[in-house]
Amino acid sequence: MKQLYIILIFGLFFTACQPNPIHSEKLEIDNDWLYQDQLKSKITVEDTIQKYDLALKVNHSKDFYFQNIYLNIETLFPDGNKKSEPLSLQLANRSGNWIGKCNKQDCETVFSLQDNFRFKQLGDHEFTIGQFSREEKLVGVNEIELLLFESQKK
Repeated sequence: MKQLYIILIFGLFFTACQPNPIHSEKLEIDNDWLYQDQLKSKITVEDTIQKYDLALKVNHSKDFYFQNIYLNIETLFPDGNKKSEPLSLQLANRSGNWIGKCNKQDCETVFSLQDNFRFKQLGDHEFTIGQFSREEKLVGVNEIELLLFESQKK
């Protein structure tokens, strides 16, 4: 429980302190998000010395039924190797209150995926994001946004 609050506080701090992203791609989801509906984003890396922070923003309706969302993120590296990472991202606390910034209809929550890292290879890094829940389709997820920042940590 204590770890969850630390992650939530870090996530809110992360969103408040980050400068503008050097890469931002909004991946819209039409209606229901089915298993076969894969979202794709590509980041072209031209510098392996610079350190970066990678984040994911989830935009969902207030009618989203679950407190968390399960995603699978697959990275295809320029050399052809792949890495797959399943994630569980908390969208609401135990009381059912949404964690992110909300308006009357939607909420946005930003999650840090990787901080203060260097890309090891130059070239195109392709990301495929899929829903990985127990349900065949998710209703209420509007958009996923992949964000890349230059790291502010030295």
